[in-house]
Amino acid sequence: MHLSLYVSACGTRLTASLTGPVSYADRRRALDVVCQRGKAEGIDRYLIDFTLAWHSLGTPEEKASFFHALRDRREFEGARIAYLNCPEGNIVELREAAAQVGFTAGIFGDRSAAIDWLQRDAQIVPARPLAFGRGAHLR
Repeated sequence: MHLSLYVSACGTRLTASLTGPVSYADRRRALDVVCQRGKAEGIDRYLIDFTLAWHSLGTPEEKASFFHALRDRREFEGARIAYLNCPEGNIVELREAAAQVGFTAGIFGDRSAAIDWLQRDAQIVPARPLAFGRGAHLR
């Protein structure tokens, strides 16, 4: 699995793109990275993109461990998480975790629809200044 993280230009959304074979153990490691980055950036809107990923078999314990870890993530309380091209076998567990933790989960097959949904009711945050101001250095 390869994980790529992108913060939107206005700094309100974190996109996590998973590519290649993805096991539940991979998802758990990705969850840790996404939570750490989201917390550091003060983000509460997430787009989890599985478009270029496919499921890799692991042990049954890995699935239970992943969903247990997701239910323990209090930093997602109040967040909106859009899952793009999410494996269909996960939808029931995702909705249960969302209800337990207190985040809103949306399942989408279209990127534009997912982003529109994430932007609904979002607090408008001013764009980040470019790094060419006082104290910025070019190399």
